[in-house]
Order: sequence, then structure tokens, then C-alpha cells
Amino acid sequence: MYDHIPRLWKSWLLLIVGCGILLTGTLYSYWPIYLLGGLTISLAILETILLFARSRIDFYQAITALADKLKDLSPSQYSALGIAFPTLRIRFEGEPLQYIEDTDIQKSELTQFLDGSGLQQTMPERNWISAGGRRDRYFAILRWLEENRWIYENSAAGNHSWLWRGSGVPGNLERMYLRQVMEF
Repeated sequence: MYDHIPRLWKSWLLLIVGCGILLTGTLYSYWPIYLLGGLTISLAILETILLFARSRIDFYQAITALADKLKDLSPSQYSALGIAFPTLRIRFEGEPLQYIEDTDIQKSELTQFLDGSGLQQTMPERNWISAGGRRDRYFAILRWLEENRWIYENSAAGNHSWLWRGSGVPGNLERMYLRQVMEF
């Protein structure tokens, strides 16, 4: 099914030969040579079009085969696929993956952090602790936010909260890591 490799060099060689034949026809002014050169060039163009169409069909067949393979995966295989490619955000018969990317930050912790944050600054440390969060988890979230450039480094604003890199950051974080889930 996938054994076809487009070989455009054959088409190009045929095109060069056709141009050579046409050039010969102009030198000798003989109409059958014109006809042969024109047919050769049109055959080269047709072959090029057919090669591109065939490669496009192979692409669609490969996508269809991938979709068929994904359809038959078990929940544990979906989980492995979701861990290997976290940007897919795969849900498998129930709950989505519970951790953010390759960290140990749980989605529930990030949700709680974003709920307590404002548009300009992150959730203050004392609010996090009074809400029942642990101090080490708070600083793990801050470290992850700094590494991914969601907050400014060393930008303690007031009561131990940090400044976002724009007012749309909390919504973007929620959309990217908490709400968007791809279902199969």
C-alpha cells in the first residue's frame, strides 16, 4: 500500500527529452518532430500530475490507517500515548490525565491556584495555605510557571504573589491545561 515513492526525475527527464525534440523540430522545420515533441512534453506533464495525485492519495490512506489504529487502542494504551505525547490531551473512558505535562503538579492544584489568582497577579501564598494547600506545592507551581514564562521572575507583588505576563495568562492556562481534551 505504501510502496509507491514519487520519482519526479523520470518526468523531468521526459520533459528535457521533449524539449530537445521540439528544438530539433525547429532546426529542421519538420511537423512530425513538432508533434512528437509536443506529445512527449504533454506526457511528462501528465505523469507529474499523476505522481502528485498518487502521493496525496497515499497521505490520506496513511491518516485513515492511523485513525483506525487509534480507534482500537485500549485505555491503558491511551494512557501511555497521553503520557508520551502530553499535548494531545487524550481522555480514555473516564478521567483525563491528572498531571500537568511532565511535572508532578496535579490538575486540581492548578485549578485551585488559578481560581485564587487575579488577572494581574497570582494567588497569594497565605491564601493558598489557608485554602488547605501545602507550601511546597505552591512553590512547585510557581517554579513551573516561571520555567514556562507565564509569570515574571522575582516579581513579588504585595503579599507574596507574582505578576502574570499579561492579563490573559490565567485564561490561557485554563484553556490549555484544564479544559481542552481530545476524545476518541
